Amino acid sequence: MDYMIWVWVGILVLSAIIEFATVEMVAIWFSVGAIVGLICALFSAPIWLQIVLFVVVSAALMLFLRTISLKWLLRNAKEKTNIDVLIGQKIKLITAVTEDEFGSAKHNDVVWTVAGEDGFTAEAGEYVKVVEIKGNKLIVSKGDK
Repeated sequence: MDYMIWVWVGILVLSAIIEFATVEMVAIWFSVGAIVGLICALFSAPIWLQIVLFVVVSAALMLFLRTISLKWLLRNAKEKTNIDVLIGQKIKLITAVTEDEFGSAKHNDVVWTVAGEDGFTAEAGEYVKVVEIKGNKLIVSKGDK
């Protein structure tokens, strides 16, 4: 039964290496389960009990803590894209924006669909400020030249 100590140490090390290599929070739960199995092996628990506790602890941690821990770790990780630089910029409208129709504006040789925020309207040629990006539309408000 002494060999089970080395089996649990091997599983612990292997799952820790996999976790560090993938950073997906999948293998870390098996590391904790292996620690439980290792403790059981140190106290000469039957092999079946070691395996059952390993499976139960690993599965329970993965099911209940994975989503919580990922949310906690990624709480400040908002993915930014290149279009985020448009927010706060002033752009010139090509076509008018009304409550019922989208307008258009050109920025860096790209023509964007433009919508006004909360009933905002503007004529072609006016400068507007980008306040938000929803899908492929720029949401704009009144801007100065």
